[in-house]
Amino acid sequence: MALCLFGALVLGFIIAWLLSKYLIEKKYLKRVDELSAHLLRSEDAVKKLKEINFNREENVNAKEYNKSLLQKNIELETLLKQNKKEINDLERVLIKAERVIEEKNNKIKFLENEHKRENLEEVEKLVMTKDQFSYIEVQLLEYQKKIAKLEEINRKLEEKCLVNK
Repeated sequence: MALCLFGALVLGFIIAWLLSKYLIEKKYLKRVDELSAHLLRSEDAVKKLKEINFNREENVNAKEYNKSLLQKNIELETLLKQNKKEINDLERVLIKAERVIEEKNNKIKFLENEHKRENLEEVEKLVMTKDQFSYIEVQLLEYQKKIAKLEEINRKLEEKCLVNK
């Protein structure tokens, strides 16, 4: 009986030990599940924070890029205003030059017309009318006749001179 009692006591200790081991393992597994769930939540939170940080960095980079683009845009607008001003100045100079050229061309045309008019007057002075030409022809014929008479007289005088010698 003592042996039975001792066997029952050992059996009770073994059952108690197995039961306590089972309870400790169950408690351990429960704690592991809680910690793994907490770890998953923490990893998700870290992942979200990384995404947020990445988005912030992208936003900062985008802001810096936009700022640089805005600065370039301002510089280009300033350059555009300067170019427009230069173009307007050049247009004014070109318009003034065109006016001067037009005035010079008008003076040249006026002088050419004046020169042509003077040349026409000179040519008109030099050109004879038909009546003037006819008159000159008639006088030429009269002079030719007189010259022929004078030559005849000169020839006769030369003959007389030769005969007298």
